[in-house]
This record gives sequence, structure tokens and C-alpha cells, in this order.
Amino acid sequence: MGDITETEQYLNKWSEQKVSYNKRDLLTYAVGIGCDDMNFVYEHDENFAAFPTYPIVLGFKGTDQDVVSFPSEAMTQGPMMPPLKGVKVGLDGERCVEKIADLDVDGGELTMKSRLIGVHKRGSGASVETEALLVDSNGKTIYKITSGAFMVGAKDFKDSGITNSEKVTIPSRAPDSVV
Repeated sequence: MGDITETEQYLNKWSEQKVSYNKRDLLTYAVGIGCDDMNFVYEHDENFAAFPTYPIVLGFKGTDQDVVSFPSEAMTQGPMMPPLKGVKVGLDGERCVEKIADLDVDGGELTMKSRLIGVHKRGSGASVETEALLVDSNGKTIYKITSGAFMVGAKDFKDSGITNSEKVTIPSRAPDSVV
């Protein structure tokens, strides 16, 4: 076994990036995910609003108003990740989106503050968890997004930080339906 990567030094270091969106972005997102509720897909609806999961997109697009590559430039502006040995690929694992206040339906410029909150051994790799706060120009938090990624093959590192993941027990009964 080689040297163990210490991960604690990467925790809780906030990074900030400017993000922006407009009304067209809100409409395109809602239609793109297959939503047909008028208050999300018709801007003249008296209850027009951003679809609640829309802010996830902001970490990918940043301030770009055009198609972005993957990974995008905005994605590289997040928190610094520990150099985990053996990683073959990263998989999106989970996301918890907490809406604290409404997004302005006319669009706007916000700041996404992100930090690494935990790195934990899970089976054949690592669970890496981050927290992002979407804040307005007055510092008011609009959304909180907690994300988890699975780094396949990660090894030789020390667990650190917190985890929001919960083990799910598979039911011992037959499935409700099979597709």
C-alpha cells in the first residue's frame, strides 16, 4: 500500500463563482425536462415560477448564455478536490435541493458558494460530497444544494468530513412492478 492521501485539508474551503440566468433559461429548462405545468412553461401565467430544480443547472453554465462543453468552464471553478489515487471515472450520485426563497422570474445574477464537505470510502471507491449555496447580491441564501459523486476506483485515502448519505435497505419482498 502506498502513501495515504489526507483529504481533510480540502474540506470547508469556500469557492465562489458568478452565475446568471434569464427567463428564456427557465422556460427552456422546464420544457426540456418534460414539464407541462403552465406555471413553469408559460411566462404569462399569473403564477409563473422557476421549476424548483432549475438552480442545479447554474453550476454547469455559470454566466454562459450559449451551449457549454462538458466539463464546462463553470464546473472547474468549484471547490478544489483531493487528488484521489486510482480514480477511473466519476459518477453523479445524489443531489438534495433545498429551496429557501423564490428565484426572480425575470432572471438575474447570483453567486454560487461551494465547498467540499466530505470524502468517504464506499465499496470500490469514494463518495465525495459538496454543498453549494446560491446567494443574491445582499448575501441572502436562495437555495442550498448538497451533492454526492462516486469516484470509481478511488483508494488509499483517509475518510474525512460529514456525510448526508443514508444506506438504503433493499426490501425482502417482490417488486411492486417490473418493466
